[in-house]
Amino acid sequence: MPETDLPTRERILSVAQHLFAAHGFAGLTLRKIAAGAQVPVGSIAYHFGSKEGLYRAIWEKWMGKAQATNFLAQAGLSEDLTPEDGLRRVVDAFFAGPRLILQEEEGQSFIAIMIREANDPHQASRGLIATFVIPNSRAIHAALAQLMPDLSEERFAVGFQMTVSALRVIIEQDLLPAPLRERAPRDVDRLFSIIVEYVVSGWLGLLAARDRFE
Repeated sequence: MPETDLPTRERILSVAQHLFAAHGFAGLTLRKIAAGAQVPVGSIAYHFGSKEGLYRAIWEKWMGKAQATNFLAQAGLSEDLTPEDGLRRVVDAFFAGPRLILQEEEGQSFIAIMIREANDPHQASRGLIATFVIPNSRAIHAALAQLMPDLSEERFAVGFQMTVSALRVIIEQDLLPAPLRERAPRDVDRLFSIIVEYVVSGWLGLLAARDRFE
C-alpha cells in the first residue's frame, strides 16, 4: 500500500521513522516530517503532541514487540535443563526481539534509529534507552546470572559483553568491505542462528575455563 493511502497517523509514523533514521532526532524538524507525510504540521501535534511524542511513539511501536521478559517467559526455562540448553534458550530470548524487528520490512530503519539514539550525547534527556533498552539488558543479565551462579564476576562480565557485542555483527553488516559483505548471509533467521551458536559456544568456553583454572 502506498504511504499516501495509509491513515494519517500511520503515514506520519512511517515517514517520520525513515527520516529519523536518516537524520537523527536533532537533525529533523516537524516541518520536514509534515512535508514528507503530506500533512499539515498541526496534524503531527494533533496525533503525537510534539516531535518528541512522535519519536517516542516509534519506539513504543517497535520495542513493544521486543520485550525480553516476554521471550524469557516463553523460553521454558527450568532446573531440569542442561547448562547448554538453558544457555541456548536465554540467548535465543536475547536475540528474539532484534530478530523480530529485522524480519519486518521497516525494521532496518528502526535499528538505525536505535544506533543513532545510543550514540547521541543528549539521549538521556529523552529517556528512551533507559525505558526500552536497559530493562531488556537487565532481564537477560539476570537470567544468565541465574544459570551460572559460580562464574566469577570477571568472566561473567566478559561473557555478557560478548553477548551484547554480537548484535553488532548483524547490525553493521552493511559496513563490511564489499567482498566480505557479498559473502555474508543475508537471511535474517540464518544469520541469527549463527550468532546464537557463537554466543552459546563462548559462554560454554568461559564455563570450561572456570572448571580448569578457578
